[in-house]
Amino acid sequence: MKQPIFNGCCFCFDLRSAGQILGWLHIVSGVGGVIGSLLLIALMTQFEDMEFYVGEEQVSKTFMITVMAVACAVALISAFGGSMLIIALNQESHRKMIIFMVVLAINMVAFTVNIAMDVVTIASIIALVIYVCLDTYFILVIYSLYIKTKNQNEQLRATTNYPYPVYS
Repeated sequence: MKQPIFNGCCFCFDLRSAGQILGWLHIVSGVGGVIGSLLLIALMTQFEDMEFYVGEEQVSKTFMITVMAVACAVALISAFGGSMLIIALNQESHRKMIIFMVVLAINMVAFTVNIAMDVVTIASIIALVIYVCLDTYFILVIYSLYIKTKNQNEQLRATTNYPYPVYS
């Protein structure tokens, strides 16, 4: 059996509590992101004479609405991933935790693209490095929870002598 990388998160939470916190934070931030994106799209469509800039370059309203629609989709995916993590923890299903790890990776790519679209400064590079480090840490925490849950499921399967495979 593989050993988890971490036994806890942030020196004070066990893996399950950390998973619950991360799941709920992604649900709340995802719903907030969807609402915020939809409100900004609604505002952009109401005013005809608005000008939009990315850095110093002027861009079209269609481009900005498309960017906000993508941001809305990423926020929706984040909320979905958080809810899948909560479901995985409640059902003790290690396979569903993979979805959340993929969502964290998608968020990391989206944040990197967001930084690249703006004027790149030292502050934005530092923010990107911090975000990537934190996201990588959280992926490793959820991976540790995945390994721990998988080991528990395998032990349960081995001790019950159930003749059919148990899928969780």
